Amino acid sequence: MIRWLARQGPLPASVRLEVDLRPATDVRGVVRDARGAPLPRVRLWASARDAPADGLLGAEADTDDQGRFVLELLAIGQEYELVARDLVGAHVETRTTFVPPGPDLDVRLADPGSIRVTLLHAEGAEPERPMGRDLGEVVSFVARRADPGAPGGWTPSVQAQLARWDDRRPRQAARERERLIVGLAPGTYRLHASSSSGSSGWASGDLVVRIGEETAASIQLVAGKPVRGRLVDPAGSPLPGVELEVRYDLPELATWCEFGPFATDGGGRFSIGRQIPEVQEVTVRRDGFEPRRVKLGETGDLGDVALTPSPR
Repeated sequence: MIRWLARQGPLPASVRLEVDLRPATDVRGVVRDARGAPLPRVRLWASARDAPADGLLGAEADTDDQGRFVLELLAIGQEYELVARDLVGAHVETRTTFVPPGPDLDVRLADPGSIRVTLLHAEGAEPERPMGRDLGEVVSFVARRADPGAPGGWTPSVQAQLARWDDRRPRQAARERERLIVGLAPGTYRLHASSSSGSSGWASGDLVVRIGEETAASIQLVAGKPVRGRLVDPAGSPLPGVELEVRYDLPELATWCEFGPFATDGGGRFSIGRQIPEVQEVTVRRDGFEPRRVKLGETGDLGDVALTPSPR
């Protein structure tokens, strides 16, 4: 078995010829859904377990119309991890291990679970408008799944911006209050919603998602506070017409968002609208200056923000 391995980096690039003297074989199999029906358009990756990062490369294949696949030139006696992912997104990704040679692989993909979310708008939190009618208010979701091996015990965002209108429910209710988040692997989730006007909230308690089932949840959206401030020089004089960026971090959501660049007005003032309530501090950036982290406080007014020039 012979493989080419190219390393990406500064020119000239290096190319290594990798020769594996162990006998190799092709591994065949079929991918089916939970009811046994063959699944086309599934991609499979086989990678050698306990191998160096630049060692055996494994193999990749797609299923045909009958769900069949062939993984070529896998080392006999080597343990491989197999990942199968539905390219359509209608089934849950699965992982398994195998050692060639052996019988044909029978890979099963489970039906995903879903979460139906009812959004409750608190006073001051503007209800979102229907998508398709105008851009209006847009609500996005982040779901984190429990994973003892992940930092803090929860995965990073596994579902974002994948909520859709539920056409099985009355149109008015689906547009104004409910979302259906689909394609979730079984597990325990924490769910967060945030709107483009700065309202946000968490679903109460942990949500258990099961294969092929729908879990109900509700989220109370709370209005955020406007973020504004004034950019000044070290002497305290306002800086009009200066471009800057404002970033906020959400460690609990394992995400962040950045606004800008935008310019201060004639008095050095800037505003970026409402920010979701979870934001406690922001980072103000300007080219050629050190970034400055500033706490929001109760009102969201950053006050005077003075930046220090970066060392040359």
